[in-house]
Amino acid sequence: NEPVVFRMWSTNLHEPLIGGQEAFQIVPDGRPYLIDLTNGTISESGPGDLRVWIRAAAQMVRGETYDWSCEVNAVNGGLLEQQQGVPMYRAPAEGYVPSFKFQGRLKGGQRGSPGERSFYVRLKDGQQYGAISIELWAPYNKQIPGLIRLAYTINPSGSRLLR
Repeated sequence: NEPVVFRMWSTNLHEPLIGGQEAFQIVPDGRPYLIDLTNGTISESGPGDLRVWIRAAAQMVRGETYDWSCEVNAVNGGLLEQQQGVPMYRAPAEGYVPSFKFQGRLKGGQRGSPGERSFYVRLKDGQQYGAISIELWAPYNKQIPGLIRLAYTINPSGSRLLR
């Protein structure tokens, strides 16, 4: 009376994946940074799979409220947000959007973050798929004005299988 759908796949399928964990210090003044997931690098120009920026006030007075915002954009691709903690073994074929945007307010002396977010990613006009977990911070601490933490798995073969 209450059917249940089980999804099963062969455990003998293994794809050569590219993966890693990175933490990048940035200046949260709205300038775009490009993250190359194949090489695990970040730059202000050149090729990249993700375009990321964070904008926050340069100087904050403790207790005063400020606007801050951030964006993650898949260059020539898309993002599909997933619930945090759900295993991401196979990227969906549809449902991707170009970017994730967040706007918020924070008080001087506090850190701003939309929290850790998980996305399936479609890259290089659909020639690659992957999964990322990303967290954006502005400000991070007195020495680090902005921080991007990223964990990722990319399948360069074009398959949507991510294990």
